[in-house]
Amino acid sequence: MTTPAAAQGARAGLITLRVRCATSDGMLTRLAATLGPHPVDHLTYDAAPDGRVEAVVGLTADAWQQRRVAAKLRRLVGVVDVVAEAAHDGS
Repeated sequence: MTTPAAAQGARAGLITLRVRCATSDGMLTRLAATLGPHPVDHLTYDAAPDGRVEAVVGLTADAWQQRRVAAKLRRLVGVVDVVAEAAHDGS
């Protein structure tokens, strides 16, 4: 069976997603639950006193999976924006 990533010939690398959120009870829990089944390399969560939250998620994934995770994050209540940064090949 061929995965969508293999069909596209994509290589896995480190991809960073910046997630801007509104502060709310359970935001970190919702992020963690959404990211749980995915290949997360790192996660940082910074809540500012003015109510803004920024999470930085590092994924060891190909472009197809990065788009999939970003779409899931965008659907979370309280998420304002998800921006993908340049991929790294890990070398």
